[in-house]
Amino acid sequence: KGRGLVRPNITHFATSYLTLGCLHENKGALIRMFTKNYWKSSRFAKTKDGKIVEDVVLDKDFGRTS
Repeated sequence: KGRGLVRPNITHFATSYLTLGCLHENKGALIRMFTKNYWKSSRFAKTKDGKIVEDVVLDKDFGRTS
């Protein structure tokens, strides 16, 4: 009768919202992580995906609220 326990749309929104909130709270730590030598020397830093993520995090507009 339309009263299922699982509500995928609401759950998906809440998960995305909480993930963005967590990224915002840890923005400084993420930036520091991508500027450390242990990141630069890791095998992930040399991958295409690693470079994309690093570029996003180090972008000056990353995490801007407005």
